[in-house]
Amino acid sequence: MSRSSEIFKEILKDNHLSITTQRLLVYKLLCQNQPMSMNELIKKSINKIDRVSVYRIIDTFVKTGIVQKVNLGWKYKIELSDKFQDHHHHLICLICNKTIPLRNNSLESYLNQIGLEANFQIQNHQIEIQGECQNCQTVH
Repeated sequence: MSRSSEIFKEILKDNHLSITTQRLLVYKLLCQNQPMSMNELIKKSINKIDRVSVYRIIDTFVKTGIVQKVNLGWKYKIELSDKFQDHHHHLICLICNKTIPLRNNSLESYLNQIGLEANFQIQNHQIEIQGECQNCQTVH
């Protein structure tokens, strides 16, 4: 069993939640390391979980810290939280909504320095940089 799976099961257990087949399926879909919209999750789980159950599972996962929402204006995508992967930010294409993980230690160091200079203890942050992905640039 992977460390990620162990963490998932520990979180459910700590919150007095069962490890159901449906929760496990949604978790495994999210393990693909790409943020997904609710519609993408529902399509990938079609014939296995109904739409309402996917929404309930994601709501439970948000409350327990298993997933986090990546805001895209008034929409959002879902991905596993920092408990399961290294903290990162996102590049978001304004044309096709492609979401690209951005892992940059220099950015993290800079944000920590900003907090120190302002005598401010940063507890959480999320940065989304919007633009056009390579594929959409070639269309224009």
